[in-house]
Amino acid sequence: MDYPSLVALAEDIAARAGRTRVRDIIMVDWHQLFLRLDEVDVQISAHSHPNFMVLVPHSPRTSREYPFARALETHLKGTYLLRCSVREHERILRLSFGSVQGQIKRKFHLVVEIMGRHSNVILLDEDKLVLAALKENWDVSTARPLLTGQPYQFPPSQGRRFPDSPEDFRDGAVVRRELCLPPWLIDYFCRYPEDFPAYRDALERRQFDFARVDTGGKLWASVVSLPHARTVETFDSVSAMVLGSAVEREESALERRRRRLVRRMEDAIVAQQAKMELLRRQLEQHGDTGALQREAQLIKDNLHRLRGGGRVRCHDYVHNTDVELELPRDILPRVYMEKLFRRIRKYHLSLPHLQRQLEKCKNSVTYLEQERYYASYLQSLEEVLHKERELFPRRGVTERPGKRSVSRERERVKKLDFRGYLLYVGLSSAANEKVTFGARPDDWWFHAKDIPGAHVVLACHNRPAPDEESMAMAAALAAFFCRNSSEDKVSVDYTQRKHVRKPAGTPPGTVYYTHFKTLLVGREQMDAARRFLESSSETVS
Repeated sequence: MDYPSLVALAEDIAARAGRTRVRDIIMVDWHQLFLRLDEVDVQISAHSHPNFMVLVPHSPRTSREYPFARALETHLKGTYLLRCSVREHERILRLSFGSVQGQIKRKFHLVVEIMGRHSNVILLDEDKLVLAALKENWDVSTARPLLTGQPYQFPPSQGRRFPDSPEDFRDGAVVRRELCLPPWLIDYFCRYPEDFPAYRDALERRQFDFARVDTGGKLWASVVSLPHARTVETFDSVSAMVLGSAVEREESALERRRRRLVRRMEDAIVAQQAKMELLRRQLEQHGDTGALQREAQLIKDNLHRLRGGGRVRCHDYVHNTDVELELPRDILPRVYMEKLFRRIRKYHLSLPHLQRQLEKCKNSVTYLEQERYYASYLQSLEEVLHKERELFPRRGVTERPGKRSVSRERERVKKLDFRGYLLYVGLSSAANEKVTFGARPDDWWFHAKDIPGAHVVLACHNRPAPDEESMAMAAALAAFFCRNSSEDKVSVDYTQRKHVRKPAGTPPGTVYYTHFKTLLVGREQMDAARRFLESSSETVS
């Protein structure tokens, strides 16, 4: 959020929320809080990306217990918003609050620093002493200590100024260091300096025109119209403009992180498949133990007449025949026989371990393929980050005891109503586990055949057997929420829930089933399932 946008926001807050009472403090996350005023909410995000401050309408939100939220509620709840100002040429906005109770007057200041990863929110008393800070600096800082009870100091100024005339944009490299405008706007005025006087006049007169503009193929948010930029979208307030840009940045960050997660899962699948191939080659060596056992037994039976290596003749007492063997010349026959028996014993001891490792790799590949498919249903950056930590934990790093993630408990179950029957669709491995093993034994269970996809349960609840249309819709949903949903036909297996079992030690969502039948779902049925999803009211829990 740039300096011109903060100037426009300060005007908007003064016009829409000035002299209104603070009704509540809502902190939905450690970096995001809402000041609930009479008419609107002031939303503040102090995350490193995105960071912003906007006005939003009232909406039901659940507050979480944070020390900073309790401090704000103690001091600001019931006060009136008196003033909103922006520090000159800096991205720092100050909200002043006050109240009168009898003869006691109280005054507080909330300083919002929108400065990228250095963004912070600080609560001050009337004497500018720090009462609470969102990011307290407990270390000794020579630049600016932020400790409760200490005087507040503004961040070290970068010494930037607002340009005076078009001549300030002659040297682009210099103005980037000296001016307080965003880089994209500096580049624009370096190309079109004749547009700057009108921009400065509109900013001083507070004549704002909020729009998203295209300058050279890139989209930017501007609070004043620019003649040489193409207007892509207009907004009625700076809050709508900033919030839209912040949501877009968050979505782009979500997509980048999701692509990274999928790429890491694909690399892990390739590594596991290579390990499986190595284990298979090692298991194939166990097929030669029969020949090794026969050779070692022949040497043992004829050891009394073997004098050296080379090509020797041994008698096979089992089949009563003579067999020729090639023995090494550098070691004695007894030593070579003992070496063969040790090798055979080693193979036999390692066989169960290799089989367990191969089965573990197969389960890991199955689980990663399922999670790679379900990555497209992760709707927030927190969910993606949690899934990445779950699948690829950093070595030597463990979560603190008692720390619970919102996305950890979000199992993403879609609940639908079709002709009076409830349909449950799992949109993650954990959700599949919940859908399948939370169903009753007589409920019908659907899954795409031999490919990753959603578990779909058609709940009967002791009612008569569902009709063909309900069964067909459940099968269509299973085909729609599978990896091969883009194909024209998808095979879907279905059986009753009592015939579905989970193998011991397998990852979430892994099952095997019996007594099943198979339906072939076509493109028309999958399109009907998509239209049903769009038209139906569903809940995700």
